[in-house]
Amino acid sequence: MTRTLPADLVRWISGTFFVLFVASTVLFFPRADRSATRVVRASHPLSLVTGPLWAAILVVVFLALLVEAIVPDWVYGGALTVPVPFGSVLQGFGVVVWLAGGGLALWSERNLGRFTRPEIEVLADHRLITDGPYHWIRHPLYTAFLMMSAGVALLLLNALLIVLFFVACGIAQRRAVLEEELLGSEKGFGDVYRSYTERTGRFLPRRGAHPGDAAEKRGGAP
Repeated sequence: MTRTLPADLVRWISGTFFVLFVASTVLFFPRADRSATRVVRASHPLSLVTGPLWAAILVVVFLALLVEAIVPDWVYGGALTVPVPFGSVLQGFGVVVWLAGGGLALWSERNLGRFTRPEIEVLADHRLITDGPYHWIRHPLYTAFLMMSAGVALLLLNALLIVLFFVACGIAQRRAVLEEELLGSEKGFGDVYRSYTERTGRFLPRRGAHPGDAAEKRGGAP
C-alpha cells in the first residue's frame, strides 16, 4: 500500500523551504563588490549544458517549491507523482536531505566568499580555499545543491524533478572536471592544487583522508 504525506503538509513544507532558501540567499550569499576591479587570469568557456542548462535546472527545482506552495496538485499529487511504497518515509528522508544540503551550502559559501561564482574561472587574486568543508571536499557547493535537489524530488515524489536530479548529477560531474583541469593547470595553482586533489574527495570526503593534513589557502571552486 502506498502511503504519502498529506497534501497540506507537503504544501506547508514546500513554502517553508522556499522562504528559507530566499532568506538565506539574501542574507548570506556573498555579493560582488561592484567598486572593485575584477581581473580574470584564466577561464574555461561554458557550453549550453554546463552553463544555461545547469542554471535552468537549479531554478526549476527551487521554483517547484513555490509552485507547490501556491498551486497545490500541479507538482505534488498530479500526473507526474510517482507512486512508491513507503512514500512518506522517502518524503521524510527528503526533508532531512534538503536541510542538510542547505546547511552545507551556507557553510561552503561562508568559506568560499567572493570566489563563489557561476563561471569556471581563476581570478588574478584567487586563493585556494581549504577551510571548512573544503578541507575534505573539493566541490561542497555542488554536493549541497545536489542534496537539495534530491530532497525536493523526494519530498514531492515528482517524476520530472527526479529526472532533473540525475541530469544535474551529470552536469555537476562535468563542471567539476573542467574546474579541476583549470585549477590544476599552470594558469591556476599547478602542483599545489594537484596535491590538494590527492587528499580530498570531489563530492564526498576521500576515504582514508586525514583531518590533520596541511592545507594551503590559495584558490577555490564551488
